[in-house]
Amino acid sequence: MDHIPPLLVVLAMWLVGSYVTAIAQGWHLLSAEHPLTHHVGGRRWRLVDARLGFGVGLLTLGASAEGLLLIAFPLWRPGRPPILVPWTEVRFITCGFYWSTFIIGTPRVTLRIPPVVADEIRRYAQPTPGGTGE
Repeated sequence: MDHIPPLLVVLAMWLVGSYVTAIAQGWHLLSAEHPLTHHVGGRRWRLVDARLGFGVGLLTLGASAEGLLLIAFPLWRPGRPPILVPWTEVRFITCGFYWSTFIIGTPRVTLRIPPVVADEIRRYAQPTPGGTGE
């Protein structure tokens, strides 16, 4: 094959970039420790502007009695399988004007989301000893 179609090159670069940033964000470590293995009910917030580690993206967030659900926007899903972090692994840290900060999972990864969504998640979460940091 002497000539590789440009679209194939762009697709390969996008896939590699998606996987590399997922690794750098800590998503792959979280998904190894807390994979989503079954359907989870509860409340969901779609297209939430979020910061996971250093990365920026749109997430679907969910809250159920089982924990905090994170699902990447479909365009960025390669390398980012859905994650269900139990409440015992979620710590609320701060609430600012634009971002509320959580530390989630083992290993610890920073999650920043808008305060409006964070407040709803915190209200929905079932408090457990040592769980949501309250």
